[in-house]
Amino acid sequence: GGTFYLASSHIPFLAGLPHDAIVALALVWGAIAFCRSPSVTLAVIAETKAKGPLSDWMLGVVVLLDVLLLPIFAAALMMARTQVLGQSLEGGELVLLAKHLFASIACGVTFGVVLAALFRFTKERVLVVVVLAYFVTALCEYLGYDTLFVFVIAGFLVTNLTKLGHALIATSEKTSGGVMVVFFATAGAKLDLAALQELWPFALAFFAVRVIATVVSTRIGHRIARDPPVVAKNAWLGLVSQAGVTIGLVVVASDALPGIGRPFASLAIAVVAINELVGAVL
Repeated sequence: GGTFYLASSHIPFLAGLPHDAIVALALVWGAIAFCRSPSVTLAVIAETKAKGPLSDWMLGVVVLLDVLLLPIFAAALMMARTQVLGQSLEGGELVLLAKHLFASIACGVTFGVVLAALFRFTKERVLVVVVLAYFVTALCEYLGYDTLFVFVIAGFLVTNLTKLGHALIATSEKTSGGVMVVFFATAGAKLDLAALQELWPFALAFFAVRVIATVVSTRIGHRIARDPPVVAKNAWLGLVSQAGVTIGLVVVASDALPGIGRPFASLAIAVVAINELVGAVL
């Protein structure tokens, strides 16, 4: 976020924006950079059949970071939207955001409990996931809940508080093909190649700074926590990847920020693409 703020005077699509709007956008960028990739982590662990303190630590941390990220992102995006549109941020809006996030958490917990219960009593798990997902999505849209937050909370609960996490992941993977086609097509539609041609040096710079920040912060954290040497030495390698959740947040930010949303999304998707490619290899 600090790097985005310092580079803002050189980023073309930020020209003419007031200082407060740039600060708010830097917070959004920082929130997006905070995101990691549980899907890449799970894929690497499954492919290598890794077991031990490093893989356990990695999976727990990346999922927890995604859960922590969503309220931070929601608050930052609300601030950015008010500043970009020239509106004043009132205390009542923050209270309303807190209520929506609390309601989203409650909805996610309920969805997770119902999902776990149905998984215990039926073998038609693909049908259960598809029907419940459509129902919960419609309910969130009607009530104004954060859909992404609800599903992340539900998945977090089922994976960490029940023994059905592997069953949920296996079931979701069976339905993921069609979803990914639509999802990444939507993300690709946000990619402005003309803007990207102009912005690629910034994408590389943001990637490099994020990796450096990850290395430094994990070393500090490991020292405080007194983690085992194998974790302290290698954990940062698994914290570079970004993937689906991050792109979902970028698409949300693009739609919420009229005028600058499309070039902002192009720059962010470019950074995510580098992080995903390099992160999986690392």
